[in-house]
Amino acid sequence: MRYLGNKTKLLEFIENVIDKHKIQGDSFADLFAGTGSVGDFFKGRYQIISNDFMYYSFVINKAKLSFNAPPKFDRFSEKYSANIFNWLNSKIFKPNKHFFIYNNYSPIGDRMFFTKENALKIDGIRITIEELYKDKILSENEYYYLLASLLESVTKVSNTSGTYEAFFKFWESRAKKDFQIEPLDLFICKTTKDNIIYSEETNKIVRQIEGDIAYLDPPYSVTQYASAYHVLETIARYDFPFIKGVGGKRDKGKNVSLYSRKQLAINQFEDLFRQIKFNHILLSYSNQSIVELDELVQ
Repeated sequence: MRYLGNKTKLLEFIENVIDKHKIQGDSFADLFAGTGSVGDFFKGRYQIISNDFMYYSFVINKAKLSFNAPPKFDRFSEKYSANIFNWLNSKIFKPNKHFFIYNNYSPIGDRMFFTKENALKIDGIRITIEELYKDKILSENEYYYLLASLLESVTKVSNTSGTYEAFFKFWESRAKKDFQIEPLDLFICKTTKDNIIYSEETNKIVRQIEGDIAYLDPPYSVTQYASAYHVLETIARYDFPFIKGVGGKRDKGKNVSLYSRKQLAINQFEDLFRQIKFNHILLSYSNQSIVELDELVQ
């Protein structure tokens, strides 16, 4: 997934730091989890405690940390005798007033985040996933895996530069591709432990948990993830929010990170370090941070 601060390229580096310093422990907390690449990578080695206050992030982490291999969807296969992804991709949908993405984020809503055809399929598949879950054809974990697969697949046809702050005023080549929901990639491992996934403000959750290793990768710029990925949040929640402006943004509500506010970020760090109850802390730092490195070290 195209995502601000994605740590996929740093996974082996993080592992080497742990090995180099002989850091021991059974639990690993990924406390600003984002798309879950870190927790997914380490899930075969530790019990993972994952947290991020965005709901779409919770969905993705729930999917990645609940399985050591892609699920087989046994109940669905028994009922429909089909591969669930092929089945979803082959369905034909007709729009109505409840198709939120189609009505608001395609040219139908005077926005160009998705073509009309792709927005229609995104809505139709999202609604179908919810119906399958309500009919108990999907388990809870299978539901989150399918929903995370949808979110990942959506980013491959989004008519944006990567975030959803704005859309292109022309159709970029990726946006013109026919939308297909594809299985979410997972790190395959022998087994997963009893991983725990939260969706809370990090400074709140550290007062309630403890463990061995904590990995911190907080926001370092003024960019608010609630704004940058509002479309993914809406697809994940599918809660028909009030939206406004050219970008059709939802109210950020409580999902405003104080780490992205220049006057408050250092106070957030100090509170976090005072309250965290883990034996080892690994911190990723950006040299473009609104908090100076020497100030953070102090």
